[in-house]
Amino acid sequence: MMPRITLKYLAAELGTHPSIISRVIRNVPDARVSEAKRQRILALVRATGYRPHHAGRSLRNRSTQILALIVPDVANPFYARLFRSVENTARMHGYNVILCNTDEDGDRFRDLIETLGAGHVDGWLVASAGGVDGTVPLLDNSGIPYVLLNRRSKAPHVPWVGPDDFATGKKGATHLLDLGHRRIAYVTAHLTIESMRQRFNGFRRAMAHRGISVRDELLVVGYLDQAIVRARTRAILRLPARRRPTAVFVSNSLSLDSVLDCIREEGMHVPKDISVVGYNPFDEARVTGVLVPVVEIGRIATDWLIAATGESATAQTIRVTLPVGFVDRGTTLPPRPSAGSSN
Repeated sequence: MMPRITLKYLAAELGTHPSIISRVIRNVPDARVSEAKRQRILALVRATGYRPHHAGRSLRNRSTQILALIVPDVANPFYARLFRSVENTARMHGYNVILCNTDEDGDRFRDLIETLGAGHVDGWLVASAGGVDGTVPLLDNSGIPYVLLNRRSKAPHVPWVGPDDFATGKKGATHLLDLGHRRIAYVTAHLTIESMRQRFNGFRRAMAHRGISVRDELLVVGYLDQAIVRARTRAILRLPARRRPTAVFVSNSLSLDSVLDCIREEGMHVPKDISVVGYNPFDEARVTGVLVPVVEIGRIATDWLIAATGESATAQTIRVTLPVGFVDRGTTLPPRPSAGSSN
């Protein structure tokens, strides 16, 4: 039985990577392969009769009118709101959007780029949380325009749109400090993620300005694993009274429900027993906290990407930091006198 002819099959036959096969087929100028290898690839393509799924259309410079939004977790309300913004903007330009979930699995990300990059999409919108530096080469090699959302890269050629993460951390901390809190727990995803690191730096800077250090015992690093967030939060809430936090800043929207559940399970009430500040992607936010312009992030990034996919595209690399706001939803109060004054 004849095997199904795919990019992976062709790559295995030639001992190369599927993305190289794709770039040669699409005649990407900077495919970085020798002429001899290019001819071997094209000869195998002709011999096997391989064609991308979009059969009958030209393999070069033709638009699918489809974009792909790649996110780490579709269950995260931030990404749900982001997708709605991207989709609404894309439809105004006559484009459709495919939503792709990676669960921060590098192999899954690579498979998406290889599969959809074989002529199925015109551009990537990448909100993948971890390993941005590792994903950029894959995106570059795909030969398809892309933009990072809510993420950024130090590489000067990489386009991105995101909120002011440093200000996010600083605003959350300053609000609680102004109320008189000193023992503030901080909940974050992994600090190897640039945006998370910037939020934490802003938080730490505000604390240091008041002469307060961030205690390791009040730091919750959960990445995408909410079981870790819950276990660590419970441990913090069960500390002796003079070490227990009087407030918590949840710096990523995915962890908010986990933290609030733990507070309820411990018989505590917000804000009477503990104040909560959150990272809010919605105007109708449930908790006091930083208001992130997620709709604007999606709109600006999508507008730019569609312009960059045009045949005569002249769009300059976009690198936009958007200001964040703050909203009071009544989930913070000054610490109770019985909570003690120990720093």
